[in-house]
Amino acid sequence: MFVTLFQSISKFIFVIAIWNQWKYNRNHRSIYGISYDLFAATFFSHLCLVWCTLNYKYSSLLITQAVNRFPLFYNTNNETPGTGNIPISLLILCNDILNIIGSIWVFKQLIFYRKTKHIYQGISPIFISVVCLFTVFNFFTLVCSLSNLPNNSGKFGIFYLEHINYIWVIGNLLESFKILPQISLNWMGRSTSGLSSTFILMNLFSATLMLVTSIFDGNSTVSYFLRPYNYQPIFVTVFQFILAVILFIQEKYVYINSKPYLQKGKESSIV
Repeated sequence: MFVTLFQSISKFIFVIAIWNQWKYNRNHRSIYGISYDLFAATFFSHLCLVWCTLNYKYSSLLITQAVNRFPLFYNTNNETPGTGNIPISLLILCNDILNIIGSIWVFKQLIFYRKTKHIYQGISPIFISVVCLFTVFNFFTLVCSLSNLPNNSGKFGIFYLEHINYIWVIGNLLESFKILPQISLNWMGRSTSGLSSTFILMNLFSATLMLVTSIFDGNSTVSYFLRPYNYQPIFVTVFQFILAVILFIQEKYVYINSKPYLQKGKESSIV
């Protein structure tokens, strides 16, 4: 319960950070210096995580395969602790949904105020390529996982359980590096202009709280199969914390007196 609560608080703090960035953009009527990839990655990562969570909770096919594969951990009755449906946290699920909504808010501003962006802003070819690659891969695993039903025997050893787990990995990878495009954009523009200071600070606070929570969770005696499957894994937390610190250093030290110099334009970057 402790980990669930504090992971939920951490995710909600990032929702508040997004809201502050949304207010900042609205007040300045500008999105100059904001990475499109950051909020696109936020949207897609949490969309993947929400989809996985809903499947872990409600997909009879996935639950059946999990019960057949791990009969000691999960079964169709609730006679003993840790059995039955795969455990998930509704608090974390709600915060993932809020992150999706928040990223849509900001992305609407990125479209509405697009005339204020500089020449390196836009959805990058790298991000588009990554999303396309993941989409093709997920389609392939879905086709394999649904083959030979209703016998639950997918092709090439890829069951529906694997298909959802692959999406979970992809969602967490996107979540790990979502701040990286913003850091790269700041470096290219030699400025953090356009970013709300509150957004940067709350992003760091969110990542720090998540890291501290993960450290305490590492000493937990709770069996791993009893923990909600939509917990954020430690590797995501570590990368988020490192990138949050770098973003904070960029604003407070590296580019503290830098003025925006990039001209406005329609070109998009590879950030």
